[in-house]
Amino acid sequence: MRKKALIAALGLLVIVLATTQLVAATTVDRAIFCNLQAYPSDTLTENITLYGDAPERTGSWRVFYKQEAGDSEKMDITSWIMVTPAEYTIKNGEAKQFQLTITVPSNATPGLWGATSVDAGIQGHVDQRRTYIEFKDGDAAIAKAGGVVTMTGVRIPVSVNVIAKPAKSSPFTGILEALQSNVITIALLGVVVVLLAIINRLRKKE
Repeated sequence: MRKKALIAALGLLVIVLATTQLVAATTVDRAIFCNLQAYPSDTLTENITLYGDAPERTGSWRVFYKQEAGDSEKMDITSWIMVTPAEYTIKNGEAKQFQLTITVPSNATPGLWGATSVDAGIQGHVDQRRTYIEFKDGDAAIAKAGGVVTMTGVRIPVSVNVIAKPAKSSPFTGILEALQSNVITIALLGVVVVLLAIINRLRKKE
């Protein structure tokens, strides 16, 4: 009985260690891109770094939408997003940089896009996340040999808070503000001009 229990425990330990190694094969420096702020037509750029923590691995990035019942059109912003380069190979101890580009459409209405709440960026609020970027990679040697590669990776939530563009000011706004701030001076100047005109007329009559 003890022997069976020991074998079972060792088996469980092997599974845990194997799983840990797979998950930790490649790590990322930033796991959340939520509540980014932008105006319609803006293009946002964010940097991402992956770190190789295992023998050489090959992988790629993709954009993913987790659809849920009742979602509005604001939840899927996959068409806004691009990660470059999309494919990569990373060695143990190596750091590779990527660029996340988010292009907000000109007709995007104000509000939160890509998540159901601003709390989506808080740990434990997975249910409020909808749009993700995701990287997955596997053992490069096995891939080159044509074998079956176990792919592992991380999903990173992305959401954008679109802000209404400020109203364009009139070209006369500055002039009106200048007049309002100098109204007393302008009034006195007007009085002086009127007085000079009166004095000038009186002189002509003489």
